[in-house]
Amino acid sequence: MVNRLMWLFPLSGGLYGWALWYLLDHFDEHSLYAPSLLVFIIVAAYCCWFAIGVRKLWGDILFSVLVSGLAAGQVAVFQHLVGFDHVEDTTVGGLIAAQAVWVALVVAIWRSILQPLPVKPGDASLFQEQGVTNDPDHDDSGQSADASYPLIRVSQIGPQIWNIKLSLSFGVVAIGVFWVMAYLLAILFNIVGFTAFMDFLETGLGGSVLSGAAFATGIMLTREKPNLLRAVRQVLGTLYRFFYPFQAFGVFLFLLLGALGGWEQLLGQDTSIWLVVTSASLWLSYLLFGAIQSGTKTTLFGRWGDFVFRYTLWMAPLCALLGIGTIWVRVDDYGLTPQRIYGSWIVVAVLVATLWIMRAGMTRGDGMIIALQRAFGHVAIGATICAFLIHLPWLDPVSIAARNQQARLLHIEDINQSDLAFMAQQLGKPGEQAITDLKQVYPDTVPELAELRLMPTILKQRRDSAADEIPVFPEDQPYSRDALSQMMDKDLQFDRQFCKEDGFSEQAAKAQNKCALLIIDMDGDGVDEAVFFSLRPVAAMLKYRPEEKDWVKVRDLYLANGKASIDIIDQLQQGDFKPEVPAYSDLSVGGILWEQSR
Repeated sequence: MVNRLMWLFPLSGGLYGWALWYLLDHFDEHSLYAPSLLVFIIVAAYCCWFAIGVRKLWGDILFSVLVSGLAAGQVAVFQHLVGFDHVEDTTVGGLIAAQAVWVALVVAIWRSILQPLPVKPGDASLFQEQGVTNDPDHDDSGQSADASYPLIRVSQIGPQIWNIKLSLSFGVVAIGVFWVMAYLLAILFNIVGFTAFMDFLETGLGGSVLSGAAFATGIMLTREKPNLLRAVRQVLGTLYRFFYPFQAFGVFLFLLLGALGGWEQLLGQDTSIWLVVTSASLWLSYLLFGAIQSGTKTTLFGRWGDFVFRYTLWMAPLCALLGIGTIWVRVDDYGLTPQRIYGSWIVVAVLVATLWIMRAGMTRGDGMIIALQRAFGHVAIGATICAFLIHLPWLDPVSIAARNQQARLLHIEDINQSDLAFMAQQLGKPGEQAITDLKQVYPDTVPELAELRLMPTILKQRRDSAADEIPVFPEDQPYSRDALSQMMDKDLQFDRQFCKEDGFSEQAAKAQNKCALLIIDMDGDGVDEAVFFSLRPVAAMLKYRPEEKDWVKVRDLYLANGKASIDIIDQLQQGDFKPEVPAYSDLSVGGILWEQSR
């Protein structure tokens, strides 16, 4: 059956390639229909290659249409309620990533739903061979390894995820092989005067159609030879079994150094450090996810190795907890943003998943590996549900952030116009509605929406005028003004937005500079740090790197009482500043403490 229908794969790939080219070439990107149609085509192609042929043809087609329609509808509703204009890139990237996760996982789950094994002659689906099973990972008896689960073979979700990933990789390889071959042939044809083939390759239509056909052909080969994927998966699993102990040892050293005094430095880093800490937890779990695909049935690392392995499982949840801390340490001061909401959901999901995996890993005896396979299957089901829910109407991060920022600003007497500008520029339609509501409460304080969206131009004028006005203390510091100006241009552009009083008038843009830069050795190691003070209750700290002869940001200092009551420039000019214990954390200026968050 496969050999007779194999031409459908490259044909479908070419048709999907043409559809994508036509949509991108003829539709307005701001149209309400273009993004949802684009998503529908991509998801339909994915389902066509991986969901059709799993069981009865019409059931697979219905499933594919339903998933494609849900994905496209979700994008259309998001565009209608939130919009893609005036939102930050994190929001658009988060929507794309969430859809990729739940679509990919729901297809893997569909491929793991129980069905009669082996397939009887005459009952084969479209891409199944007569008289053989469509699942190379089932046991010899033909029975599911998950007898206690009436519907889904949970332990097979993980292998199906790996099969799909490897099939996509083969598709990418097929594109590379095809284009090398195609260009060589085109050059040969050019030699004899036939240039039409090269001209077709260089058109957008030709590139899209041929790339789609080549990609689908690579996937077709893996669908025809499923045992090939199983062999590759086991090889990669063996490799991951080798690397897991090294990663676990490195994470253990990280946690040990943190326990010996590094937590304060960690929490003092920029909010985005959550991504690094959470990635350590994710990668450790991902290596384990790969290791259990190696084909071993009883033990991963040997008897004593498994004993030690069980005591490494606590490290991934702890890293996730640290990720939560690095996000929420800023929420009390600045409220929720889409980036922090995405981060919170990710680290909470990782925490729950790693705790569930740890529970399965504690299984004694020969059942540990199957328990881990089932645990990763449960994690995939949970991730599918969460990734789908987080962009439902009014549950999306933009709407939640807009409501939170509005509630926060309603309780602030002196509203910072930078917060309003953020809502106007980064929170889409919910941000617009929140500003409208705030303007009804504070008609004299909240500017018009158009003025708020012009704020980046005004802030650029502020930075340009303040760059040469910022004093540096002490006056006998050893660095040239040009070197420090380069550092401020490179690393302090955001902080320099707050060098003058908040406002939109020309008088505000020409107001007296309030920023200052302090060069000081905070920890006595002989290498200077630079602390940049502005009107914000936050001071950026940078450290000089003698080898590279440049500066790198290391953390932020926060005003202990939340609001400055002294003139920073006068106090620095008088020399009234000193590091406070613990070293490399706190700084006192005019008797006012600037401290690292901890």
